[in-house]
Amino acid sequence: MDAVARRAGVAKGTPYRYFPTKEALFEGVVRQEIAGAVVDVNAANRAPGEKVGAFLRRTMSPAMQVVERQGRAALARLVLTEGVRFPVLVEIYRREMFDPLLNQLRNLVRSAREEGELKSDALVDNPELLIAPIWYGIVHNGLLDRSQPLDIGALFDANLDLLFEE
Repeated sequence: MDAVARRAGVAKGTPYRYFPTKEALFEGVVRQEIAGAVVDVNAANRAPGEKVGAFLRRTMSPAMQVVERQGRAALARLVLTEGVRFPVLVEIYRREMFDPLLNQLRNLVRSAREEGELKSDALVDNPELLIAPIWYGIVHNGLLDRSQPLDIGALFDANLDLLFEE
């Protein structure tokens, strides 16, 4: 909290007027990031006749192209690196960001199966496969090899190619 106050150019105790704990501050940051980063993959927003793969490419791919530049990858890495020490951070991130996205993806995957769009039914049982390359890219870029960052958007698009029929 001292570092937050210094960076904000305020007195040491000022952040506590707005956020009584570090966890409350983190929750505020997560909520702010979510407000600016919501990827609307609600199945109701598919255009008439639009395939699920095309819908995901239209809605999620642009967000994945800028995930590093907009700070969302750094937020995810913070959860990964500090989550063991501060499990409440993981809970906030999961509740506010991860679970809502995964639930929307589950619905889309079911529709894709019903419409014969999946190359394999494995995605129905494991919708996490859709976001696995995003997480790998986040870990790679921030922890494994910062000198040669991966294009997370390209990883996501390649994964769509592997999972969905054209």
